[in-house]
Amino acid sequence: FFRTMEKFKSIYGNITNGNKTPPSSTNGMGSNSSPAPTMPNNANLEANNCCRLEGSVMEWCFHLVTLKGIPICVHFALPLLWGMMMLQGIVFGWKGVVFYGILYGPILFGTVLIHELGHSFAARYVGHEVHRILLWPLGGLAYIGHAGEGGPKADLKVTIAGPLTHIPQFLLWLLLTVIFGQKSWSSIDINEHFFSSVCTEATFMQITLFVFNLCIPCYPLDGGRALVALLLLKGVAVEMAAKICICTAVPISCLIVAYGVYNIIPTVILMGVWIGFQVFQMWTVLRAGAIAQHPMFQQPQGPPSASIPQQAQQAAQVPQEALARAASSVSTAQSAIGSRLGTLFASKASVPAAV
Repeated sequence: FFRTMEKFKSIYGNITNGNKTPPSSTNGMGSNSSPAPTMPNNANLEANNCCRLEGSVMEWCFHLVTLKGIPICVHFALPLLWGMMMLQGIVFGWKGVVFYGILYGPILFGTVLIHELGHSFAARYVGHEVHRILLWPLGGLAYIGHAGEGGPKADLKVTIAGPLTHIPQFLLWLLLTVIFGQKSWSSIDINEHFFSSVCTEATFMQITLFVFNLCIPCYPLDGGRALVALLLLKGVAVEMAAKICICTAVPISCLIVAYGVYNIIPTVILMGVWIGFQVFQMWTVLRAGAIAQHPMFQQPQGPPSASIPQQAQQAAQVPQEALARAASSVSTAQSAIGSRLGTLFASKASVPAAV
């Protein structure tokens, strides 16, 4: 798998966005969540400077609103995806178009936004910095930097906070489903019971996103991040935790791609590819001996202790040359996947399905 990724990187390695610094910590939702993606250049943009159409495809976004000091940005491809999702309802008439428009527009990405706000508020609670939230075709990404309370315990709090937001949302949609009088949970009728059908689908959506994000131990999904945090809490070495994370995520990402190909769901295929590249970046940093600088394992830098000799401090530092190599490789991989995702988004004529 990784030899194939290196082959891909050697072909598209000249596509870079000029980012030569190690990635900052992030949290992302794979439809989801959590510090999954590499922080793009100027990720801490001010709200009035969030609209951009330059650099990698991950940076093509515009500022929507600011909530509690957190800029909410929307990827330019997201409205296009929403329009394609609405087209799926044409076979059911105008009610079908409205049904898909409501379900896969405000409900789906409203759910994703609440999920990412859960990560963000938990990060603030433990003292971390929240730069922004990005809504994009594969879900949402919360860009978070380590600054406060460190350690896997804090990371675990931030990780599980996102999926836990689906519990009250599930209860709310379940209540609305009962109020609107849904007769059957196995089938829906948008012509006779439009609003109850919307509520029913929204209820199942909460279950799906909760299970997909938290119960699948695959980095960069919340389940993979929780797995790493638990391993570190149990005293597993950082290098071993990274290897376990990689060995777990690679087969799962391949299964996700295979599932998308078998069912012809472009967004699921892209999700699997995106997960694969995130794992590839971790593997690249691990090979360079700089895994402690990866967003998943990076901790706040405190002042050096006076009780530690200077030579011991220098010996504990990661070689700068290794860091530079790792940062360059990560930047190249980020640019390559960004360019390929942009091409795939532009070339796919079939209608994708939401995860």
